[in-house]
Amino acid sequence: MFMGNELWRKGALELAGMIAAKEVSSIEVVESHLARIDEVNPHLNAVVRRMDDQARSAAMAADQALARGGPSGPLHGVPFTIKENIDVAGTPTTSSLTAFAEAIASQDAPCVARLKAGGRYHWLARTCPISAFGLQRNRRCTALPSTPGIRAVRREDRAAARPPRWPPG
Repeated sequence: MFMGNELWRKGALELAGMIAAKEVSSIEVVESHLARIDEVNPHLNAVVRRMDDQARSAAMAADQALARGGPSGPLHGVPFTIKENIDVAGTPTTSSLTAFAEAIASQDAPCVARLKAGGRYHWLARTCPISAFGLQRNRRCTALPSTPGIRAVRREDRAAARPPRWPPG
């Protein structure tokens, strides 16, 4: 068993190697990430849809498949996140628009299907700009994500910081 709860700091390839070598289990990886999300997401609002039970079930299935010696992909047992504008079967693909709050995907997008085929599993959705166009105004489905280390700038401060127009007038 891996000591400490720092698995969330490790990259996908390192985690996959640790899982394959049975240094850690996929369920330990999930629990580490969930604990970290509990710690920081209230301040960041980066995760908009959690699927904790599905993640734990998928992690246990990945661990059981590894224990049986079954085939495993290069990233077997490593969870992945998807922005909310990419289809994941059985979940809404909102693109941060309330009009799509009930738009449940019937199948996975090709990129999701490929990740799953490689032994990974989906377990949460992250925020995205409205319609994925880079706009972050008046989101109705989810609150705006925040970025640590960047202070909020008032409109007056932004206007004062702009360089003068050229040519003047």
